[in-house]
Amino acid sequence: MYQYKEMRASVLTDEGQNMVFELLRSMRLLCAASGVVTGWAAMRGLTGDSWKMLAALDYLIEKKQIREVVLREPVCGQDRVFAMSEGA
Repeated sequence: MYQYKEMRASVLTDEGQNMVFELLRSMRLLCAASGVVTGWAAMRGLTGDSWKMLAALDYLIEKKQIREVVLREPVCGQDRVFAMSEGA
């Protein structure tokens, strides 16, 4: 089962930082068009391990670049909804 604490180190590698950058770029484009985006939509077109992509999403939350919009619980990681944080 996915655990951010276990996956966080993968985000801090060069490969992980590239994924974070690409994911943030995707989220900015999609949020500009609709205001919010699902994790799945933001990850579309990216290649790599899905748990690392989920870790990249959680890292962006940790760094206050994005925020999660909680619509209902529980939600699978890729179905979570996000918006850009103010100032991001």
